[in-house]
Amino acid sequence: MLREMREAKRLTLAAVAKATGCSVTKIQRMETGERGMDPSDVSALLNLYKAPAELRDNLVDLLSTPADRDWWYGIGTWLPLTWRREIPLEDEATVLRAYTLGSIPLLLQTAAYSQAFLSCLYPHLSYRDVRRLVGILAARQLILDRDPMPRLHFLIDEAALRRPIGGPGVHAQQLQAVAAAAARPNLTVQVVPLSAGAHPGVAGSMTLLEFAELPAMAATAESAGFEGSKPFVEDNFDLWDAIEKQASSEEATTQMLRSRAGLLLNARTPTRAGNRTVAEEIAFPSQTRRSDASPGKPCEVTISLREPLGAQGEPVLAHPEGEQD
Repeated sequence: MLREMREAKRLTLAAVAKATGCSVTKIQRMETGERGMDPSDVSALLNLYKAPAELRDNLVDLLSTPADRDWWYGIGTWLPLTWRREIPLEDEATVLRAYTLGSIPLLLQTAAYSQAFLSCLYPHLSYRDVRRLVGILAARQLILDRDPMPRLHFLIDEAALRRPIGGPGVHAQQLQAVAAAAARPNLTVQVVPLSAGAHPGVAGSMTLLEFAELPAMAATAESAGFEGSKPFVEDNFDLWDAIEKQASSEEATTQMLRSRAGLLLNARTPTRAGNRTVAEEIAFPSQTRRSDASPGKPCEVTISLREPLGAQGEPVLAHPEGEQD
């Protein structure tokens, strides 16, 4: 994550080292997880990268937490119930499998995408609280680099690739980020194409967890959180296998992600294709701010991009009218 934020600001390792007084080697090892991270060093980097205050505070608090205390200690009381149930189990899992139907998996979401997604998922939360959730999600995503590394396998329905949450620019950057994440040695990403037709995943998302010393657990869209009963878990592993058989290969998935991202980026500069623009061809909904959303209207959050998107560029979030940090 630190590397992605640095590259989004178009800073070299040498420039960051000079600005923070650290060596290039130290910065590089912090980015790759080869060395522990001091809270003051991380705070300096996040300040340099102009990271959102909530993200900076949550990560610094995480690194400052005593080793014998779980990182989510003290923040769980206001989190959504599903998060309170997921985080402790997620943190202990050695293998995590997740199938998502309507959105990119939380553990792979960029800050801008999750800002737009969580704003619609939890419309009762204030802008500030949604930003706090985005920061906590960034802390959850640290399990991708945990030692020992867990094994993660994500199946994503193609519908999630076609729903441009946050607008086409933000969604393109999100798809690029998923493609980049798929190159991790401990992570597998596959898309379940719409051409697969009916399959067990049409009923909703699911998550399967395996642990070193505990029985496996499963959660579905219809269950009340994670359950560990053997028949329930075995049934859902069978469903997972059935969905996976319909999924595209890892190579085809990466190609699909990059192709879709390119189409969305082209849509930011509409060009005529017959009587329709490229933007019209992919049919993303008109963007409205949350304050304009009402029942029956698409929930969309406007995200502004102050700089052109790079391969791993990080868009800057726009403040809803009338709200400040």
